[in-house]
Amino acid sequence: MCMCSSILRAYLEQWLRLVLHWDPNRRGGPQDASTGRLQCFKLLEQIVTVKVSYGLVCVLSVFLGRVTVLCTSEVK
Repeated sequence: MCMCSSILRAYLEQWLRLVLHWDPNRRGGPQDASTGRLQCFKLLEQIVTVKVSYGLVCVLSVFLGRVTVLCTSEVK
């Protein structure tokens, strides 16, 4: 199980599909006509610039006598 956010997981899955493609001619994705870079490098740059902030929300239930911790995330 991946212990990362669902947003990061989606980016990494897309990147892995590009870099692990079976056909060597299609591996890395199409090449950008203006820059000449493969799509996998453009996507990797996007991945490292995504900022995800996490926070914890604690809810105390007096009726049930327990504390529930909820994890929240926000993409910037």
